[in-house]
Amino acid sequence: MPRETRILWAIWNCDRKITSFNQLTRAEASDEAAGREGRRGDGGPHTLVSGEEIARIQRAKERLGWDEARFEKWLRSPSSPLGKRSNPAIRTLGDANRVWWAMKELLKQAGKWEAR
Repeated sequence: MPRETRILWAIWNCDRKITSFNQLTRAEASDEAAGREGRRGDGGPHTLVSGEEIARIQRAKERLGWDEARFEKWLRSPSSPLGKRSNPAIRTLGDANRVWWAMKELLKQAGKWEAR
């Protein structure tokens, strides 16, 4: 993600003017880092998934018209955003981000994407 986009995200999230990431508080910087968790090459500390991320995925499942069986089948498929795991569960924020980004693309392809 380009720096300018991340700065805009930080301004929106912190509700104040920010021109450098050095201006972020420790808590704000932690939130910004959580948004990157799950990207390729992310070897940093991993955050456990929260109910908020699970709820976002649940809403995406509902908009796609998927039941739990369909969702589980997708997670176990070769196109799973979680890769080839024997038990593809969403445990970390990185897992949730990978699933969300893939579902967001599926929603766009289906014409069901709504930016909120």
